[in-house]
Amino acid sequence: MRRHVFSLMKSVFFITWVFLILVGANDNNCGLVESSNPIHQNPWHVVLEYHYERRIANRICGGSLIGKRHIITSAHCVEDVGFSIILVALLGEYNMASDRDCERGVCADPVVRMVIASIVIHPEYHNRMKNDLAIIILEADAPYTDFIRPICLPTGNLSRHTTFYASGFGYTPRYKTYSDIKKDITLPYYPNCGRNYNGVTPDLICAGGIEGFDTCWGDSGGPLVRYGKRAELWGVTKGGNNDPCGLQGQPGVYTSVDYHLSWIKKVIGETKGLNTTRKDLIKDEDMLNNSATNNGSTSLFVCFVFIINQWMNIFLKCRYRNNNGYVLVM
Repeated sequence: MRRHVFSLMKSVFFITWVFLILVGANDNNCGLVESSNPIHQNPWHVVLEYHYERRIANRICGGSLIGKRHIITSAHCVEDVGFSIILVALLGEYNMASDRDCERGVCADPVVRMVIASIVIHPEYHNRMKNDLAIIILEADAPYTDFIRPICLPTGNLSRHTTFYASGFGYTPRYKTYSDIKKDITLPYYPNCGRNYNGVTPDLICAGGIEGFDTCWGDSGGPLVRYGKRAELWGVTKGGNNDPCGLQGQPGVYTSVDYHLSWIKKVIGETKGLNTTRKDLIKDEDMLNNSATNNGSTSLFVCFVFIINQWMNIFLKCRYRNNNGYVLVM
């Protein structure tokens, strides 16, 4: 009897172990979209807000929710977050210009702002060139809803005929303005883009190259997605020909998630049990009660403070390296 129970336990353990390997670091709820309604698209998209004394200094970057506690973004979006700037992760945003977002009879839940516990920058990132990745660790679990969901990490290989989809609130080349509504941009895979840009390294992939369709200023850190049975994150928006964006034959450049998959899974595994002081998620009205609106005078003031902060960060970096060589920006 004992031998039979022991054999059964071994079988269960083996099946569980195989399942975990196959699933990897992916969340079981990852890569799913509630409906074809535009308001449900890209529920993993995160807006990074930079605050100074309850003012929104800027929304210049995005990210992707890859689990309840983890967001992936570009290192250059978070490398200079210093002592006077508070970084907040904004989840579930669809229309920046409205308090309540509705589309085709469906209204989104209130936007959620999450407190950030720490940021892990790739240890071999330097000067926006290679390894432009960072992982943000949240202090509390992200609430999964129809409008907030994680995206899966990549599996398999890319076909030359792959179609990607990028999202963001950045500049739109076709309309020559920043977008209040979350963009959903269709971009073809653009292999062998080394001839377009000098210094394209193996950890980068290119997509786009079609007149008027491109990620641009303000889209950095956001997702480049391939859809199959589930949505998978293949790239993190990095740059390209940004002056101007959306030129024929000039694709956008993205940091390859697949290339850095082992590092990403390692960071996720090592920070899942991160001992943080849990704080409640921050609702819209709580964060911005009595805050100044982003009008002309406020924008000038905040921009001035942001520039001073960037300069001060040259001398006052709040960083240290842990035993694994990760740079944590606190």
